[in-house]
Parts: sequence; structure tokens; C-alpha cells
Amino acid sequence: MKILIYAQHFPPGRGGMEFSNFEIAKGLHNLGHMVEVVTVRNTGAENFVKRQVFPITLLPKWHFLKSYSLAGPSRANWLLQPIYSQRIRQRINLFRPDVIFVADEAANCLWGSWVGKIKIPYMSYCSVPFIAVDGSKGNRGVLSDIKFAVEKAIERQFKRFILESYSSAKWIGVVSRSTRKEILGLAPWLENRMDVIPRSIGDSFFDEKKNGTRISALKQKLGIDEVDFVLLSVSNLESGKGVDDVLRALALLRGAVGKTFKYIVVGDGSASGLFRKLAQELGLSDVVIFPGNIPHSELIAYYDACNLFILPSKRGKEESFGRVFVEAAARRKPSIGVNEGGMVDAVENGKTGFLVKTGDVHEVRDRIAWFLTNPEKATAMGNMAWRFAGTNFRSSTIARALEGRLKRASETYPGQDSRFSTKSIAVEVQHND
Repeated sequence: MKILIYAQHFPPGRGGMEFSNFEIAKGLHNLGHMVEVVTVRNTGAENFVKRQVFPITLLPKWHFLKSYSLAGPSRANWLLQPIYSQRIRQRINLFRPDVIFVADEAANCLWGSWVGKIKIPYMSYCSVPFIAVDGSKGNRGVLSDIKFAVEKAIERQFKRFILESYSSAKWIGVVSRSTRKEILGLAPWLENRMDVIPRSIGDSFFDEKKNGTRISALKQKLGIDEVDFVLLSVSNLESGKGVDDVLRALALLRGAVGKTFKYIVVGDGSASGLFRKLAQELGLSDVVIFPGNIPHSELIAYYDACNLFILPSKRGKEESFGRVFVEAAARRKPSIGVNEGGMVDAVENGKTGFLVKTGDVHEVRDRIAWFLTNPEKATAMGNMAWRFAGTNFRSSTIARALEGRLKRASETYPGQDSRFSTKSIAVEVQHND
């Protein structure tokens, strides 16, 4: 098949969604399909594009924006929407794909604003149900109320565009059961053409051999002794990520177990300073290590250096897929997460790790203590995590699952030559329980 992939999130950005979209493109290419990607320009994109074996067309982005999502100041990207529409249709005319893959919710939002102009079958893929506005209306003054009203109006419009994209798609892939439930709660008519197809991680996470020399060098660099039990979190450091719960749990554990430990917190974000301050207030300055953002290609060494991956996020359904839990599992590490959102799909509770109640610091403490006092069982749990992740989340596995759905979508218009229409594409609901 000839597959055009449209993604708003794509490397060389740091986020998990960017690399998941890249793995999808690479996986479909490796299956023998002709793949072309249309995505937004990012810092270093030109050099990244040169290294790829499939063509990538770059769309413009405002240079002063750090992100190309559709939240906050990045909504200025909507001013580029006419250019995006024109460029994508140009690529469709030149590439003449059999099917289009709309790879993330930001792409689906933009796609929904012009979907009626493109007469070609496509599949939607999403991580979170809808773009939401943070905060709630309160007694904050007239200006705050006006701002909130504007935010809600934008939210409603974005939801309408996203629903238009999902409703016109020939098939919809969602990354977890949690996301599926959220979408069907607002759009139940989509049920019979929606599958849970989790995001993949690169096969290198599974296949790269453990490098003892590299692990020892990293531990020495970070000031970690070989006898230390090492916990690891990898995340954008925002207030709801649960790093503060881990810090409080470790403060309760210190001196209560006969084992020393270190906690590595990889990432950066708006709450980074707060977490550093909390670690100091809890007397954990010598225990917690903040190396900042680490290139994705270097993360394997950090996973290999840890004994336990932990991220008890408090964001609930907003954590639509636990990519970092899968990456840890691919390196044979057990995990602690929470029993909400996509983490339920990424961690088998009691088998590959533990899922705790959101915000329960004492349960987090007890589960960490279990790993500290049961090293052999922890190792066995890590091996089980590796088998579970290898069966369900390899890039090649996800690519084959998407291939089947894309093929079904492409067969909707066999021999279709007319690529554009001013009318909306008719929706064909396929019943496949």
C-alpha cells in the first residue's frame, strides 16, 4: 500500500508521542509499504529527515513556540492551518496514497476542519479523547471570566473538529481501554469501528544487549554505589506526575529498611523546581538525582541502571498510555504505577509490577519496601514484564495490527481516482465485534 501519515508530533521532539509516531512510520515501511510522512518542522528536523529511508515533508511552525500542539500559546498554529491544508493536499496529489493515517489528536483536530475537502479513505489514531481546557470557572473577576468563556468556546470548537475527524474516519485506533471508554462516553456511535491498538516502542529497547561497562560509568557519574537500590522516573516534570508522592514515600522509608537507595528523576518541566525543593525539605538531597532531560537514544542506560521504575501519576485518564512503563519492561524492569488510565494496560498488577491507588503515599511506600526486601521476586517480575511487553508492544507487532486496519480502510474506495470533493465523506460503519 501507499500510506500517507499526517502527524503534528514527530521527532526530533523529545516526547513519547513523537517517537511512537516515528515507530509507526518505520514499522509500516519495514513491512514493505510505501510510506510518506507530513509533519511540522521542529528544531533539527532537516538533519533528522536526511537520515530517514522514507520521505518526510515538513510544515511550517512559528519559531517562537516551544510546542506544536493545540493548547495554550501554541494555538497560534491555527493561523497556519490554510497552509497545512494546501501542503497536505499537494502531497496527496503527488504521492497518490491508497490510504491516509492521521496519527495524533492534534492532527485529527486540524484534519477535522478540512476533512470534507479530501475524498480519500483514512484511519484516525488518538492518545487522548479530546483537548481539554484546564481550570474551572470561579469568582476571579470579569477578565478571568471572559478568558474562561473564550477558553471554553475554543475547547468546544476543537472538540467539534476532532469528532468530525473521528466520525469520517474509516477506522479509529485508540491507545488504551481507558481512552476508548472516554471517547465512547461522548461518541457511542463510533464503537463498531474502533480498536485498542497501543502505541509501540522501538525494537531496540528489547534487542539492545545490556552493557555493564556503560551502566557502571553512568552510576559513577551520578554518584550511585553498586549496592544502592535504584528507583527511576522518566517524565515531563509536571505537578500531577506523582514524583512528589515518591519523594514522600522514600522519606518514610529512609532508615526503616536495611538497604540504601537512590532515586533518579529524568526530565524537566514546570514542577522541576518544586520537586527539588521538596527533596531538600524531606532530607533527601543526597538520595534524589535530577539529571534533567536526557536524549531518548540514551534512556536505555538509565533503565538498565535502575532496579525499579516508578511513576504514580495523579492525572488519571489523562495518562492515556504508559509508554515509559513499557520501555522499562523492555529492559526487564518491574514498575509501580496507579490503577487508572493507560497504566492499567501497560502494567499487569501483581505480575509485571504493582498498580496503587492514586495519591496513596503509604501504599507507594509499602510497594517500594516490598521490592527492597524481595530482590529475587522483583527480578522474576521484571522478566515477566519483558515477556508481556515483547508480546504486546513491539514496533513490528503494532505495525502489523495497523496494517490490517489501514488495508481495510483503503479498500473502501477501490479504484478511486477522484481525490477531492467539496462534500463530506460518507461514513460507513463496519460491524466487527
